[in-house]
Amino acid sequence: MTPANEAGLVPWPEYLSPADRADGYRKLYPRGVLAFARQREILRRVIVATRPGSVACLGAGALHDIPYRMLVRDGVEIHLADWQAEAMETGLAETITRAVAGGPPACLYCSLSDEDARRYCRKFRPPRDAAEKRCAAFVPEPAEAAHCREYVRGAAPQVHVADVTGGYANAFAERLAEILVDAESWRQALGRARAAVKAARKASRPLAIADGTIDLVTSAMLVSQFEHEPYSYFSRQTRRRLGEPRAAEETKLQASMEVLRDELLLRQVERHCDEILRILKPGGRCFMSFEMFHFDRDAGRWFLVAPMHNALAIIAERFRFDFDMLGDDGAMALFEHGPRRSMVQCFVLERG
Repeated sequence: MTPANEAGLVPWPEYLSPADRADGYRKLYPRGVLAFARQREILRRVIVATRPGSVACLGAGALHDIPYRMLVRDGVEIHLADWQAEAMETGLAETITRAVAGGPPACLYCSLSDEDARRYCRKFRPPRDAAEKRCAAFVPEPAEAAHCREYVRGAAPQVHVADVTGGYANAFAERLAEILVDAESWRQALGRARAAVKAARKASRPLAIADGTIDLVTSAMLVSQFEHEPYSYFSRQTRRRLGEPRAAEETKLQASMEVLRDELLLRQVERHCDEILRILKPGGRCFMSFEMFHFDRDAGRWFLVAPMHNALAIIAERFRFDFDMLGDDGAMALFEHGPRRSMVQCFVLERG
């Protein structure tokens, strides 16, 4: 057992992918499809306008906000990147199969040419009957699941289990075991975490995507998520190690905690944008969206997500904005998922 485990800390990879995570993604997938419908429609509009030959979806998650079936049918080279493998694999399995009313489920890949179908599924075999719409290997699971038990992902799409901040977020999180294992107080832990924010800048772990090869990069609602991780990981692990701070101590630490959260967010935005610039082709575009306002049900009012204005300044230093492509109704979208309500700002970006 490592010193970190002995101190009651959860390793970063295990925190990102707990044992029951895949089951959770499967159960929540239908709700996510409905919640992200508007995001998919706006991105579909961008894809039609740009006609990309290659797309990199950064922070792909369970593919809720990606018109994946459209990209496959258009013959686009697809890269999916996220640090949670289970999300992408669940999203792919759920997205490619559809239960057809009055009949058995159908697979998106089975409708492709034999050559393309083999790139997407290693188990594909041409149908025995030319009129059959499913390949010879298709074995449906129970009707409620509508999956093919034989499906094995092929060379396409290219899936990258990676940190889309060029390694910055992972570098900070991985340092936490060293930071916290012998920390004696919240103040000491916070001081060490602030130092780790700076040290993580030296990390460089680019995505396995070659420079200047992508026509369209998507980063849908990812920037605002940087406000939560790996900050929440630090906060939760510190509580595991030291317990809850005393009320008087928590009041004194509040300002430092907010500074840490903001620093982590902004450094991640910087590195994320730099990674987008690295992989974009000359003349390529980026579709980006993130939460600018959230609705607090207890207060009954909308609040500005303040750090996003600083993030927007970082984006503006690196890109030009193209709002014409989005149209009058595509720049701002209402997002609702369970009790969560947000106003999401959408951008089409090109090199500044």
